[in-house]
Amino acid sequence: MTNQYERYFGGMKSTNNLPHPIIRPFIFSYNFHENSKINGLAQLCPKPNGYVVLNINYNGSCLAVLKYREEKKFTNLIAGIHGLNVTTRLRPLPYNNLYQGLTITFTLAGISRLIPAKLSELTNNIVTMEEIWGLKGKELERELGSTNDNIEKVNILDLFFINIYNHLYHIKRKPVDYIYMMFSEKNGKISVDSIAKKLNISYRTLHRIFQNDIGLCPKEYLKIVRFNNVCSHLKNFPNIKISEVIHQTGYYDQAHFIHEFKEIMKASPQEFLNLCKGKFYYFRAYKILD
Repeated sequence: MTNQYERYFGGMKSTNNLPHPIIRPFIFSYNFHENSKINGLAQLCPKPNGYVVLNINYNGSCLAVLKYREEKKFTNLIAGIHGLNVTTRLRPLPYNNLYQGLTITFTLAGISRLIPAKLSELTNNIVTMEEIWGLKGKELERELGSTNDNIEKVNILDLFFINIYNHLYHIKRKPVDYIYMMFSEKNGKISVDSIAKKLNISYRTLHRIFQNDIGLCPKEYLKIVRFNNVCSHLKNFPNIKISEVIHQTGYYDQAHFIHEFKEIMKASPQEFLNLCKGKFYYFRAYKILD
């Protein structure tokens, strides 16, 4: 199984490109990736990261998604925020032994500024670009597939999202947008009570905002963000001590951290890291299924 983690995550070659400054507050980066070691047989179980992600494949590659016992192949997909109890399985399918694509992760502010859909409608859901942006989404996929030059792809993406931003700019901000700002400022290290206090609202009102606008309760969303921050730290700082991770990501203590990790990954942090050799994270944590 360790070889599978090495094949899928150790063999991934990727480059990051920043979006145009106008839309940089709304998109983390355009990440182009390719892998010649993927065989398309293993099933990957993605863990939620608290963000909406756009994945686009090209040159014949695609992504097979198994959800609710039905497998469907996508050349592009937008994955909404998923809850911890929702199980989705993926099979990256290469073409001519090469898997190619790009991943775009929207910032919390970018969800309402670039995606003309209610976030809660995307939660626990997977849709295509055409379902969100109509014929413009279909045309974007065609344009990206017409060139193999990543700089040209970046220019195409910048123009597309700047046009979307200009079209949606007039939309009035909602209370949830200020919650997003707090998450960004605190990097997820914030409590439900402190959010309610800063907004001068009750927990009940905050819970209703989360359910209506995000589709998850605030405590579950905080748990997702905290877990993703842990996994990102473990990937970026492979030699970091567990005690430092706990301190930097907002866990109460080591027992709390180990309990949540085991609950999500079905293994203790040390057991899992020994299994995958630290190669398990690509914009979110993954577990390769037996």
